[in-house]
Amino acid sequence: MNMIEKAVEASTMFERTNTEIKKAYILKFIHLYNDIVSNMSVCKGSFGTGYPFYALDRDFKKELPIIDEQIRYNKELLKEYHNFLTEKKRIFEQDDKWDCESCLEETLKYMPDLKAYCKACPDIPKELTPRKVINRLPDIDLWMVVEDEYEEVTKKKILEQFDKYDIHPSDEDPIKTIDDVYEIAQQLNDGKMPTKYIPIDTHIICYDELYNLIEQVPKKIQIAVDNNKIPYIPILPYSLRKKWQHDDEAYNFIHDYLYALTEYNFESSLLNILRKTRKEIANKYSVKELQSIAVYSGGESVPRRQQSLVLQQRFEERINLWKEY
Repeated sequence: MNMIEKAVEASTMFERTNTEIKKAYILKFIHLYNDIVSNMSVCKGSFGTGYPFYALDRDFKKELPIIDEQIRYNKELLKEYHNFLTEKKRIFEQDDKWDCESCLEETLKYMPDLKAYCKACPDIPKELTPRKVINRLPDIDLWMVVEDEYEEVTKKKILEQFDKYDIHPSDEDPIKTIDDVYEIAQQLNDGKMPTKYIPIDTHIICYDELYNLIEQVPKKIQIAVDNNKIPYIPILPYSLRKKWQHDDEAYNFIHDYLYALTEYNFESSLLNILRKTRKEIANKYSVKELQSIAVYSGGESVPRRQQSLVLQQRFEERINLWKEY
C-alpha cells in the first residue's frame, strides 16, 4: 500500500466509524485543547470550526453522522492518483510509490512552507502534492482568542504545551501523520481508545479582531441579501503549519460563524456580542435562507456535503437555539 492509498484508507475508515468511542475520542481532544489554552492568562476564550462542530448537536449527545462527501472526496483522490500512475507508466518505468515520499524524506526539514515549496514542482499534479493529500485526513480546527498584543508569547507557549502532549499539525511530517492517522483509525474501528491524537489545525486570533468580525456579521449579511450576493468577511489568522504563519488565502468568517463556530469560555463581552448577533439574524432570516448563505460562503465541497439530511437537521437545530438567546 503506497502512502496515498494509506491516507485514503485511513480517512475513510475514520469517517465510517461513527461509534460512541470515536465521539469520546474527539471530545477528549477538544477538552484537552481547551484546558491547555484556558490555563494561559491571556486567553479570552476558544472556539471550534469545521468538523465535527457542524456535524453534532450542541451537547454532543446525538449520533455522529457519517459524512458521505468525505468518502467521495477520498475516492476522487485515489482515482486521480491511479490515472496519474497509468499515464506515467505509459511513458516511463514507474513503480506505484508516491513520488513525494522520497522527496519529503530528503527535503522536509528545509521546507519553510509545505504548500509553497511544492507548488511549482513539475513531477506531480498539484492535486497529488503533500498538502492536498493530508487535507484528506481528519483533523480538528480549534482557535484561541488572545488578549491583544500577546500573539508572539502565546505562540511559543502553545507549542510548548503541544510538545508536552504530543499534539502536532499535519504539515510537520506528512508521512508520519499518515501513518499515525491510519493507526488511530484502525484502533477506533476495533473499538479501542487511541493514545495518539489526530492532527490539529489551530489558529490564534486577537480579541478585538474577533469582536469586530462578529459585530459586522448582521450588516454584511443584510447588504449581501439586498444585492443578491454571497456575504464575505475575510479573516487571515496566525495558523500553525510547520510553523506559525498567515496562509496565502483568507477564510470567509461568514461561513464559519453560521456553519460551525462553537465557543468555549468566551469572555463576557465577547459572548454577549456573539449571542446578540446570533439572535438578531436567527429572528430576521429563515433557516433556509441562512443555510443557503452558510453553504455558498464555504468551499466547493460544502453544497454537496450539506445534501445530507442529518447535517440539514443539525443546522436547523443550531439556528433555533440562537433564537432563544
